[in-house]
Amino acid sequence: MMSHALKGGTPLLMVLFMLIFPLLTSCSSDSDDEEVVVPTTEVPIEVMSYTTWFEENVAKTRAYGAEGAGAATRAWIPPTGFTQFAEDQKIGVCLTQNDKEPKIGHFFKSSGKWKTNVEMDEVTYYLYGYTPHNTGISCEVTDLSGAQSAFSSGSILKIKNLPAITSEDVCVVIGAKNGKEDYIADADYSVTGLRRGDFAYDAQKVTTSESSNGNYVYMLFDHLYSALRLNMRVDTKYAEIRTIKLKEITLSTQTDDEPASPTKKKTDITIRLNANLDGSDPIESVTYTPTGEETGESSMFHSDEGLELTTKYSEYICHFMPQGVTTLILTSTFDIYDKHDPEHPEGNLIRKNAKATNTLVLGKLLTGQDTARRGSRYTFNITIKPTYLYQMSDPDLADPSMVVE
Repeated sequence: MMSHALKGGTPLLMVLFMLIFPLLTSCSSDSDDEEVVVPTTEVPIEVMSYTTWFEENVAKTRAYGAEGAGAATRAWIPPTGFTQFAEDQKIGVCLTQNDKEPKIGHFFKSSGKWKTNVEMDEVTYYLYGYTPHNTGISCEVTDLSGAQSAFSSGSILKIKNLPAITSEDVCVVIGAKNGKEDYIADADYSVTGLRRGDFAYDAQKVTTSESSNGNYVYMLFDHLYSALRLNMRVDTKYAEIRTIKLKEITLSTQTDDEPASPTKKKTDITIRLNANLDGSDPIESVTYTPTGEETGESSMFHSDEGLELTTKYSEYICHFMPQGVTTLILTSTFDIYDKHDPEHPEGNLIRKNAKATNTLVLGKLLTGQDTARRGSRYTFNITIKPTYLYQMSDPDLADPSMVVE
C-alpha cells in the first residue's frame, strides 16, 4: 500500500500542558513508570491542559456533551478557543537547537508527578514532540533542510510504529513556551507568546546530578487521528424482557483502494512543521505510511463479566488513523439474559457471546464526507432491538439487531 499525504489540515484540536519537571535519576526513554527510581529531591509540579472541540460529525442526531466544562484548579487564562483537556499520556519530546544534535526523550507522570528523562541546559530549545509516547513507539526529527542547522524554522518529525486504532488521542506538538512560577492565588494570569507555530522554549537546567529550579513548559497539541464515539443503549420494549451485558466492542477500518482492503494495524506518521510568529497553523503536511502485514480488528472496549446496558446511552470512544478510511466495521459481543423467572431473579443466560456486526459507510451516513478526516469526531447512536420481540427464551429466534442512527 502506498503512503498517503494529508496536506493543509485545519488544526481541530489543540492541547495545553503546563508541566514542572523535577530532578530525575537516569532511565531509558522506553522505561515503564515503575522502573523509574524516584529521586530524593523533587520540584513541585502543576499540570493544566486545554483543548478546542473536535469537529463534530454526528449521524442524524447532533449531541454535545458537557466535556471540557470542568473548572480548573487555578484561574489561568488559556489562549483563545481552548478548554480543559485532562489526558495524562506520556509525551515524546525532541529538544532541538540550531547546528546541534537533538535531545530525544519523554515527559511522563509517575506517582502523581510529572518527570522527564531529558537533561536540559539553560538555553532556548525548539521543542517538537507528540503524544502518546508508549513502549515500542519511537521518533526521529530533522530540520526542514535535513542539515540539522535551522530547527528554529521548523522540523520534519517522524513517529514510528503507532497503532492504527487506539484508545489514546494521538497528537503532535504545534507550539511550546516556557511558563512562569509566580502563581498568585485566585488571580488570573497568562503566558505571553504562547501560540501555534512558535516552538521556542527557554529551559531551566535539569540534570540527574544537581538540584534545579522548577522547569515550566506549556505545549499546544493538534490531532493526528480521527475519533469515534459510540452511544449504545437497549430498546425500551426489549429491556422489559431481556438483559444485555456488553462484553466487547472491536473496530476495524477499511479503505476504498483497489481492491478495497482493511487498513494495517501499524502506521508511521511524518509531519512537516513550519515555525511562524503569527499564530498560524504550522502543519504543512501529514503523511501516513502503513507498516507490517498484520491487519484485523482492535478492541475499543472489553469486560470479562460484561457491562449491563440500559435504555440510556453509554459512551465508548477510540481513535483511528484517518487517511483513506471510508468504512468502519464494528463487532459487538454480548450475553443475553431473560427476565421474570421467580426462581432466577437475576435472569437465565439464554445466549452467550452473541455477536452483531455493523458496517458504517461514512459516505452513506454523513453529508458531503466520504473519507475520514484528521481532527474529526464521528458519533453514532446504536440501539439494540429484538428480531422477534415475544419469542420466549431458550433460545431466542435469532440474535437481536443493532440499529445505527
